[in-house]
Amino acid sequence: MADGVENAAVVCCFMTPDYEKSENCKLELQYAKKRGKRIIPCILGDKAWKPSSWLGLITAGEQYINLRDESVENICLKTKELIGRIKEQSPTSQLLDEPSYPFELIRLEYKRNSHIERIMNPAKFVSIEQSYINLAIVEMKEQQETEKKLRDAHKNDAIMGTFEQIYGVKTVVDVKDIFNQCNDQTKNVLVLGRAGIGKSTFCQYIAYQWATGAIWPQYDLLILIPLRSLTESHYPPLAPGATYTLFDLVKKEYFIHGLSEADDRLLKEQFGKSQIIWILDGYDEIVQNVPGHLQYLFEQLLKTSHHIVTSRPYLSKLSYKVQMEITGFTDDNIAEYVKQFFNQTEDETQHSTTADEKLLSFLKLNPSIWGVAHIPINLELICSLWSDTDWSETKTLTMTALYDNIVEWLCRRYLSKQNSDIQMTKEDVYADCHKELAFLETLAFKGMENNTVILRKDLLQKTLKETEYSSKHYTRLLNIGILKSINLQSTGNRIEVEKDHYFIHLSFQEHFAARYLVKALNGPGRQAAIEFINSHKYNQRFQLVFIFTSGLLAQSDAESCTDMFWDIILGGPTDLVGLRQIQLIISCIQENASNSCFHRHAELMDFITKGIMIAISMKHDIICKQLQESLQRSASLANDSRIQDTFIKLLESEDPHVKTNVLSMISQLSFSNASPQLIYTLLLYLDNEYWYTRLKACEALGQMRGEAVTDDVINRLVAALGDKNDSVKANIYLALGKIGGKAASDQIRGLLSAVLAGDNEYFREIVCVALGEMGEKAASDDVINRLVAAVENKTTDIRRKACDALGKIGEKAATSNVMNKLVTAFGDENYYVRESARKALGKLGQKVTTNDIINRLLMALQDKDANVRQRACASLREMGEEAATNDVINRLMIALGDENANVREDACKALWKMGERAATDDVINKLVISLADKNENVRWCACQILRKMGEKTPIDDVINGLAAALKDEHWNIKRDACNALGEIGEKAATNEVINGLMTALEDCYGNVKEAACTALGEMGEKATTSDVVNGLINALGNTWPDVRESAWKALRKMSKKVTTEDIMNATITALENDNSFIRCNAYQALGKISEKEPTYDVTSRMLTALADKDPYVRSKVCEVIGEMDKKVAINEVINGLVTALGDQNALVRLKASEALGKMGEQAATNEVITGLLATLEQEDWNVKCAACAALGKMGEKAANKAVINGLVATFGRKDEIDHVPRSACEALGKLGEKVPTDDVVNGLVIALGVESMSVREAASEALGKMDKNVATDDVINGLLSAGCRVIGYSRAYQTLEKILLSSTMLTRLSSDTVLKLYQSMKDGQLRNLRTIPADQFMKMFLHTRNTAWLSVVVIFALLQGNAVTVIGDTFVLYGTEEPLQVFVHDAELRKELVDAFIHQMDELQSSSNICTKSQVVSSVCILM
Repeated sequence: MADGVENAAVVCCFMTPDYEKSENCKLELQYAKKRGKRIIPCILGDKAWKPSSWLGLITAGEQYINLRDESVENICLKTKELIGRIKEQSPTSQLLDEPSYPFELIRLEYKRNSHIERIMNPAKFVSIEQSYINLAIVEMKEQQETEKKLRDAHKNDAIMGTFEQIYGVKTVVDVKDIFNQCNDQTKNVLVLGRAGIGKSTFCQYIAYQWATGAIWPQYDLLILIPLRSLTESHYPPLAPGATYTLFDLVKKEYFIHGLSEADDRLLKEQFGKSQIIWILDGYDEIVQNVPGHLQYLFEQLLKTSHHIVTSRPYLSKLSYKVQMEITGFTDDNIAEYVKQFFNQTEDETQHSTTADEKLLSFLKLNPSIWGVAHIPINLELICSLWSDTDWSETKTLTMTALYDNIVEWLCRRYLSKQNSDIQMTKEDVYADCHKELAFLETLAFKGMENNTVILRKDLLQKTLKETEYSSKHYTRLLNIGILKSINLQSTGNRIEVEKDHYFIHLSFQEHFAARYLVKALNGPGRQAAIEFINSHKYNQRFQLVFIFTSGLLAQSDAESCTDMFWDIILGGPTDLVGLRQIQLIISCIQENASNSCFHRHAELMDFITKGIMIAISMKHDIICKQLQESLQRSASLANDSRIQDTFIKLLESEDPHVKTNVLSMISQLSFSNASPQLIYTLLLYLDNEYWYTRLKACEALGQMRGEAVTDDVINRLVAALGDKNDSVKANIYLALGKIGGKAASDQIRGLLSAVLAGDNEYFREIVCVALGEMGEKAASDDVINRLVAAVENKTTDIRRKACDALGKIGEKAATSNVMNKLVTAFGDENYYVRESARKALGKLGQKVTTNDIINRLLMALQDKDANVRQRACASLREMGEEAATNDVINRLMIALGDENANVREDACKALWKMGERAATDDVINKLVISLADKNENVRWCACQILRKMGEKTPIDDVINGLAAALKDEHWNIKRDACNALGEIGEKAATNEVINGLMTALEDCYGNVKEAACTALGEMGEKATTSDVVNGLINALGNTWPDVRESAWKALRKMSKKVTTEDIMNATITALENDNSFIRCNAYQALGKISEKEPTYDVTSRMLTALADKDPYVRSKVCEVIGEMDKKVAINEVINGLVTALGDQNALVRLKASEALGKMGEQAATNEVITGLLATLEQEDWNVKCAACAALGKMGEKAANKAVINGLVATFGRKDEIDHVPRSACEALGKLGEKVPTDDVVNGLVIALGVESMSVREAASEALGKMDKNVATDDVINGLLSAGCRVIGYSRAYQTLEKILLSSTMLTRLSSDTVLKLYQSMKDGQLRNLRTIPADQFMKMFLHTRNTAWLSVVVIFALLQGNAVTVIGDTFVLYGTEEPLQVFVHDAELRKELVDAFIHQMDELQSSSNICTKSQVVSSVCILM
């Protein structure tokens, strides 16, 4: 292709829609354009079609030869015209570049190789640009530090937290920035990554990105070498003495059919003088097997100055300064990949949108699978397995089946690496890998047993001996890709068995531990396995192990072992609280969902349904919510007829609380096969008298799927749109959307489309969401047009959700009009709208590349509509450097002269974001002209850009333009002109500029003055004139602190000509000026000059000024003294401020109080405290607030009854503004932090009872900052009372929870207070109790023997979702961390504790008034 173009005099392109879609045609014509060939465009096909995108840009301005009329007469006529134009044109044209077609052939090869094969089905392939997701690449040093933290963590919660850091959100290193860490001319980077992480895809993507011009234009050639190709068969030995060269390697890899002599000479010439980057993929695959005659070539590759080499970490013997590791997908990448995978599948029997949403929901509800999905190969396996599942027969994918399939595939790949035949059954695969699997199972279980995810080398070697696995095969075992070694030594330890390891994800360790456990239940280790399960079944750390165990047993034929497992789960020790056991049953039975023959299914479902009935009937909703979370993770259970029948029974209850609870639970579950009875029952609630119940019924109906969702159901929902409550109507729209395909009738589309055209903004937003939920079946011309119009709505949320809806409708919305609208929405003022538009465009057109988007925007820049042109500029602005091509920059320069000011403004902003690529002379000249634009926003933008560019290209025109901008009428333009000139520095120090900056020093805006001071400081000696110095000295007295700071810094930079003494003398002279404003400025300047070491002379002048005749001067002096704070805290100054507290002017008193507050404890004399207390009796509330604040900073000396009484007195004044008592509370809190006396605490307790909520909240916050003496009956009761008076969040409860967590004085509380605390917990007022240790209140009971604590103990366990068991004299508390053991040797106390748990359950059960309660209590009492 490139050869043909190279030898052509003229290139004739015959343009059709198919030509425009062809990648090869695009590459050919682009190369012709690059080589400066003459292009004659001929157009064929439909008369309505016009070239657009890349084709429209290349042929713009050319005269088309119209061959659309296929008549013989026209064809003959146009053929003659074509021949004539070919002859008329010069046979040679001006070439833009040197001949480089051998390189172009390589580039074209990378562009052609723009697809990725599916691992599970190589026959299917997808576009790399759309399918490649930026991998998370972390610096090796960062990765090692993270692993070190993991290794050094001792507590399980610390281990887990650090472990998830490795697989959580990563800081992504962009491909183009990968060389940023290379500090010298050599650009060599080692990129490590374990098996399946995406190293080869990474290399392919790099090559593709370079070929498209997206990265590294500094390299003339990129050579990608799969090192595995360096084999003897591919490179046979040469004659003795001859060796392969790098040039030979390129020819062999990229020109397999050979080159002509001329082409060979051209390639060699180009190769010798070009900058080349080598991408060497798979060092680990070749390093141990390099043929002898290729060793020299291999070494030459590793010595190239610019290369990236990839390897698995444990097989790398390389030492690189810059090392990075590919760690997998980020969270956002996973969602993108899943959607792209299903959008690219060709399975028409399964709607891709439904499939990807189902899988994403499944992943997010299963955190362990979510973690594994960060590894690209695993995610493809998950997607493939999900898409291959026959959902007509299999209703759910269990975690066990998923992991089993992944392990099987990894084993097959491992065997293929050993040159084994993998065309065998799963059983045979596992049999061939039985030694490796046995080792992994034992190692995983021992690690779980020892509570560690880091497997130390001694545990590793012990397991090797126990399983009789040879260490000489250990490196091969790592190739399975499940274990990862940790190298903590900077030099790198290459002996793998001497290193610590961890499983690639904790869930793999849990899966293999479960495999070990199942084998133990079937073998001689049965008793140990039973004891292990009994000891840990309520420990959340082992929950996934038992889930996998249940699933593996369900796959086996060992019915007796399965029964044994469930007997252990259901047997003792029982959970005295009950919730944890039911959650475990729910999680484990989910793994049996596909086993319809499981004979204990009915028994276990009875446990679950009875638990649901009791939980929903409870007035406290904590159990209901926690069971709901378990059911959400076990999606298949909601479709079980027993569960749905239970919901129907509960919906028939007369109790409003039960109705609300059950509707809420249903609305949070997914029903893929809802029963007609359940749907009918929910429909009855659409007529309920309470709007909130109707709303919940709508939400619940929105979760229904299956054959029972008939047209009649939809019609009932439509009829309910007559509801008077807007929230109910909105939820009906959402329900129709969620029901999806069933609701997407012409009637519904018309109804929703009409709402989009209406005036109700709230409903329009909701309908956008509903249409998106319907997906492609919501697509009609009318709906799409309405959504396109909504993309321009004035309401941000409507614009965003309209974009979302268009994306979810999919390819049926992929019209040119829609795509253009979404592209221009890239320039929306709101970030979330822009992101929604980007995502939507990606869903509409999987082949839409960055270049396509840029081309559409360039076309939009020529639109007749100014709004379209403006949004195009704004979109290019958001794309920034990514869009900074020559064509774009040229078009934006044209837009700077647009007739519309908004277009010109956004064109400026777009150029601003394009960085250095836009810093050309032409652009700068255009921007200088824009400095005189009639629109202020355009002038401001031009000034900003020139400020950025000016330092690098300080041309006279720029400086003159900025000098003129100093006279602009708008302050922000003047400020930015000052900043720009300052950044240019001495080169801008012309007389005109300095005079302009001096004028800016007198500006009325402080921002302009500050910028002018800074600029003058950067101008160097040319600006050090007496006028400039005097102007800066005057600025030292400016009211604005930032202006004073900038003036001082500028003067310091002029210190060679201006001494501090000169400045001081000028300032002291100004102190005598008759103008009070000048005196104020002078005192501020004096304070600034003396802020580090105020002299006696300065202090004396300040004291004298406290008696100045002008109150404004007196207040300003107090303020200056305050800014100097403790440096002037001497008796004379303090006494002067005390006198000022009695000043007739309120502003003076205010500033004096603030100054004393800043001096703090150094000013805490009796006279000061007395003066501040007297100030509390004055009328001005600002002064009183300042006095309160000052008293709070006086420390221990102020913590006396007089001060406390004075502060407390502010609480009872009816005419007192809230600010004063709030400030008094804050002051008491600060005093209490240092001196937590009973008087301080009691003062705040009084504040807890006042009418003002803000005062009560301030008092609560103050008590929360005190560590001692606050756990009293009065404080607890006061906080409980204050909290219940607030609707919603209250600081009182936050403080109370902090006291319960940390105080050791709870044992002093009375029984009445403890019972009030219990009642508050029971009523749901105290909800954030997760941080309190699980045994905190049990210890209180055992210490005090106060039976009032028993109620708190049991309700607290319920609220935390803990499990509690008792074995002998030991209570075991299972919270979120490791189990806590509490020994209770006293039999009477043990009985009281057990009875308290039983009593709580009886009380909770008695609150249920549903008819079925009596039938379930006896069965569930043990559980609950």
